[in-house]
Amino acid sequence: MVYSGKTALVTGAGSGIGKAIAKMFADEGAMVIACDIQAEKVNATADEITSSGGRSIPAVFDVSDEQKVIKALSPILKEYNGIDILINAAGIIHLGKIEDVTEKQWDRVLAVNLKGTFLVSKAIVPSMKARKKGCIINITAAAAKTGGMNVGGNYVASKGGITSLTIHLARQMAPFGVRVNAISPGPIETPMLTGDSGGGNYSDEMRSNIAKSAPLGMGYPEDIAYGALFLADEKRARYITGEILDIDGGLFMD
Repeated sequence: MVYSGKTALVTGAGSGIGKAIAKMFADEGAMVIACDIQAEKVNATADEITSSGGRSIPAVFDVSDEQKVIKALSPILKEYNGIDILINAAGIIHLGKIEDVTEKQWDRVLAVNLKGTFLVSKAIVPSMKARKKGCIINITAAAAKTGGMNVGGNYVASKGGITSLTIHLARQMAPFGVRVNAISPGPIETPMLTGDSGGGNYSDEMRSNIAKSAPLGMGYPEDIAYGALFLADEKRARYITGEILDIDGGLFMD
C-alpha cells in the first residue's frame, strides 16, 4: 500500500470531503488522525476505518482556536514523531448576498476556513521542517476563482485566502523538502451542499443549478480524495508544489 508507514492528519474528517479523504488514506495504509469539532461524527469515521482493518484515532477540537489546536496536536506530534501528510479539509459555508452577511457570520467563516487552515499548518510545519519532509494539502474551492454561486462573500474570501496561503507556504517550505498544494473542488455532493451540516441551506432548485454549472455535473467526495492521494504521493507528485488542482467537473477551465 502506497502510504504504509505514513501518518496523515485530516481535519474536517467527520463528514463529506474530509471523511472520504481520511478513509481513502487509511485504505492505502496510512495511520489517520481524524480531526473534527463534532465528536460523534469523527468518532464514527475512526470507527469505520478501524472496523474495516485500517488504523485511525479521532481528535476533537476547534481548528479556529489556537490554544485548542495546540492542546490537541502537541501530544499527537510527540507520539507519532511528527505528521507526514496534513490535509486541511475543515470548513463551513454561508449563503447570501454581501449586504446580508453579518459581521459575526463573516468572522466565523473566515475563522474556521482560513484561520483554521493557518493554525493547524502553523502547529504542524515546525516538525516537518525539522524532519525535512512532509506534504500539506489544503482544500479551497472553485468559488475562489469564479466568485461562487449563491455563496456569501465571506466563503469566497476565505477560500481565496486559502489559495494564497497555499502558495505562500509552498515557497516557504520548499527549501525544507516539504510540498504544499491545494485542491479546488467544484460542485460536490456533501452534507454541506445538502444543508445537513456546515451552514448550507440549498434548495433542490439551487442544487440542480449548481450541478448543471459543471460540464461533467455533480461530483462526489471520493473524486477529491483521489486527487489528494495523488498530490501526497512522494514519487508521482514529487515535483509538484504550489499547485491549485481543479477537480470541478470543468466548472473552471484554464
